[in-house]
Amino acid sequence: MPLSVLLAEPLTPEASGAAERFLTDLREPDSETTRAPAAAIAATVAASIGIEPERVAIAPGSVTLMAVDEAGDTAPAMVNVDPADPLRTGARGARRLYLVRHGEADTPDAEGRLHSHVPLPLTARGRTQAAALCEAFAPVAADVVHASDIARTAETAGALAGARPVRLHAGLRELSLGSLEGAHEDDILAAAPGFLLDPDAKLPEGESIREVGVRAGAAVDRILADQDGTGDVVVVAHGGVNRSLLGHLLGLPLDRAVRVRQDWAGVNVFEWTGSAWQILVLNWTPEGLAELDQAHRTRHLHERAQDDGPPR
Repeated sequence: MPLSVLLAEPLTPEASGAAERFLTDLREPDSETTRAPAAAIAATVAASIGIEPERVAIAPGSVTLMAVDEAGDTAPAMVNVDPADPLRTGARGARRLYLVRHGEADTPDAEGRLHSHVPLPLTARGRTQAAALCEAFAPVAADVVHASDIARTAETAGALAGARPVRLHAGLRELSLGSLEGAHEDDILAAAPGFLLDPDAKLPEGESIREVGVRAGAAVDRILADQDGTGDVVVVAHGGVNRSLLGHLLGLPLDRAVRVRQDWAGVNVFEWTGSAWQILVLNWTPEGLAELDQAHRTRHLHERAQDDGPPR
């Protein structure tokens, strides 16, 4: 899927050079790079996910990537990335929520079987990603790291946390595959056409994205409330969970939220404005754009679901 690369103006020579270096790992064919005012990029991102432009923060000199499908529809792939300060630790404002996907795990596995609640460990590459997250999060002002209690998320959170304690939450578990846990992707997509893209599609005895949003949203609300509404919060969860939480936290229509990329070890940063969460960063990864070229195992599932599912 082609990418539209948007560089936020004005760009200083230093920022322009940093952006060019960041983009050297871009491997997507037919990608185009455009320079545009920050406000215009914010409007583009906001329109693609169905929220107001003021809910998206775009800083001058940042890099944003939008995926473009065959119909010309766009969805965020990475948003507002500053290669020199990807978590925006040098531009502090109000309370922040960091929503992270676990590092690479073996799902779908080499045979094309999907695993959700099975206690899979991280791959060697996933452990490298988790170690990079530890370095990236060292300056983040959070006292505790919260995570799903499934093995791959708990392992990622433990590495990211460093000396911080980790608290595990069953409410942050990945979407349940029900009776098709461990089934081949062909069987899963046959049982639920549009699975992963239709917010209401679910497998026998499993969960839909909408149901996961209710469960995981309640878990995150409790985590935020337990800190008396103050202090930064770090949550490590899963691709499906994170997309459902984009809907819960930002008020995104779920049919838009499920199309936002959430790559291995991807980090989303939100800041509280006093009345709503604002997007500071979407889907930055420790491996930068090289990660976009490694996501074929999971990306093709979304593409198949789009082909097999109900029309949008």
